[in-house]
Amino acid sequence: MVAVAVKPKPPRTTLLWFLALLGTACVEEATEPSGWDPSPLVEEGVFWFQGVSTEHRRWYQARYVDFTSEFGVELPPGELIFIAPGNHGPAECLPVHLPGRIEVHPCKIPGGYKLICDGDRECPLRFAELLANLAGPRSTFLRDGLADIIAGGVTTPHEFDFEFDAYESRLEDFIDDVAYEEENARLHALYERDWYQSIALHYSLRRTAARFVALLISRVGPRQAAQLLRLTTTQWREPSNQQLIDAFAAAPPTDGRSHARLAVECAAPALAVGADVSIDLTAGAPIYDSMGPPTEHTQARTFDVSEPSTLDLRIESRGLPFFHLQSCATGISLRHVRALDIFSISSAEPELSDQVDLSPGRYLLIVGLMTSSLSGRDSLMARLDVTPMSP
Repeated sequence: MVAVAVKPKPPRTTLLWFLALLGTACVEEATEPSGWDPSPLVEEGVFWFQGVSTEHRRWYQARYVDFTSEFGVELPPGELIFIAPGNHGPAECLPVHLPGRIEVHPCKIPGGYKLICDGDRECPLRFAELLANLAGPRSTFLRDGLADIIAGGVTTPHEFDFEFDAYESRLEDFIDDVAYEEENARLHALYERDWYQSIALHYSLRRTAARFVALLISRVGPRQAAQLLRLTTTQWREPSNQQLIDAFAAAPPTDGRSHARLAVECAAPALAVGADVSIDLTAGAPIYDSMGPPTEHTQARTFDVSEPSTLDLRIESRGLPFFHLQSCATGISLRHVRALDIFSISSAEPELSDQVDLSPGRYLLIVGLMTSSLSGRDSLMARLDVTPMSP
């Protein structure tokens, strides 16, 4: 993982003051709510964690360092981020999952932020929204696009048999918050009549935002892109900025995870090649998949290819495994396969296998289970064989 910058600890008085806020500003009642996690608070750098595994704490800190160093923004002095998975907080900060409802994330409180998310499944996106807010974007549409890039992409092509370019021509409209909220409201109304189309369009809308922000970053770099995100709707109509919108219209489409910032994921441990490997999923990695399993059991691993080669990949598990293969150099998503797409839910021991031709470079392999394994173990067996191509 990347190195983690640790800021000086706040004075003890600040610590006590912030703890007092957690009992008032971040819960609906001053009394301890039902189900409140009694585990101790862990203070690390700008973070306080409660009920968060050591592995997940490393991921959150690494993502914070990657984002703030690249985009040139950070928390105001003295502010902290409190992460405790669960739905304890004021009603206006709680997650709302239906399209068309305005989501207020994360929860801003005196002294910092509290991340409110329904378990580890939603926390990566909520945390990405927190980081995106630090950049100070004027447009909610562009804020959502930046958040999706940080979180790992909106979705992947296999999720819907639906055209995802429906919003490309209306990019400029949605930079205006009024138009963006109106479209979300329309999709919410559509949900009652055609939930499939509503959800597909919802992700298409967010993917359009992510694609545009990704183009800004590639054209001018993260720090300048952060400055562009602070422009008003009127400023976006100026000729120099209009050229960026025109460039987006001419750019080829890309899939969801290809927008992700992979610096943290591609620093994950290397996976042995040419051997059967057991991957323990109990610690996991907080990687966002918008259409992912309700119970996340996910790990990220990397491997290197030194010459043009063919990859043979096999994954076995007593649960329902899935994998996602991505190039660290280009960000391009190469494969996304789920056992649920191939086997019935009753399949006892599904095996996923695939063969992919790869260029030299580093690759990211995200693996996981869509359900807990039937034996009670959260692990899977994987094998990667890399065979150089004939000249």
